[in-house]
Amino acid sequence: MPASAKAYSGGAVARWTRVGIRQVINDRGSRWLLVILLIFEFGVLSRQLSVDDGTPSRVEQGALGAMAPLAHLVVAVQDGVSGFVARRRREVWLRQENRRLEESVSRLERELLRRQSVELDFQRLAEALRYSRESSQDLQVGDVVFIDHSSARRSLVLFVGGDGASVGQAVVDPRGLVGRVVVIRGGYAKVQLVSDTASAVGAMIERTRRQGVVRGTGPNALSMNYVPRGADVRVGDRIVSAGIDGIYPRGLMLGFVESVGEGTDLFHRIDVRPAVDFGLLDGAYLLPRVELPSVELGETPVSP
Repeated sequence: MPASAKAYSGGAVARWTRVGIRQVINDRGSRWLLVILLIFEFGVLSRQLSVDDGTPSRVEQGALGAMAPLAHLVVAVQDGVSGFVARRRREVWLRQENRRLEESVSRLERELLRRQSVELDFQRLAEALRYSRESSQDLQVGDVVFIDHSSARRSLVLFVGGDGASVGQAVVDPRGLVGRVVVIRGGYAKVQLVSDTASAVGAMIERTRRQGVVRGTGPNALSMNYVPRGADVRVGDRIVSAGIDGIYPRGLMLGFVESVGEGTDLFHRIDVRPAVDFGLLDGAYLLPRVELPSVELGETPVSP
């Protein structure tokens, strides 16, 4: 190539390079392009300094030797920046996905609790309906709104609405006898539990039909009184209502004999474990009260 043409091409390239450099400097987001242009200009200049036989000159060889590590450094830095950006984007995505999954788990847990509550209500009602079919009695449902756990006067309050509850009604749970209604106020009924120390239920040992009286002795304990020392009583015997007190129907489950000891010279000391865990009550059922006919003591029926 003639020297004039070579000089012209070198000058044109230099002018183009200077224009490109100014544009790159004005654009702060293209600093890497500036580095590439500098490398390109060094290559062009070194090419102009090549010897005529086409072999690289020492200047060209030196420029290439100096630029090669810089090029590797630029590539390495670019790969590092790209990897860092990719990791940051992945971290942001993972945080968002983790937050979404936590919200989904929380929503599913709330739904599970709601379904469990509905299932418990269904089981409770199913047990009550089964009890109603077995006993051939209509049940009045009440929701427990208060239980007295602090005093010896064991009681609870049921919300029965306007269904017409009355004093003296027996209150049951699918597991057994709870107590009886003692006060009515509006849509609420106060119930005296069988574990109340003032409570007394005519009861009998189901296996032997031996009768006695069950009284409350503590927060979750009963005792059976007036069972003769000679009576057959065993641990595990079922105790049910005897239906002799004019309040509770016969056959309602009271509990199980927990221990039998020597009480007095005449009677056993019998501890009874209640069939109902009063701490787990959230609902109960009122049995219809059966009014006993008025009969005067000593009256002798007249034969027709």
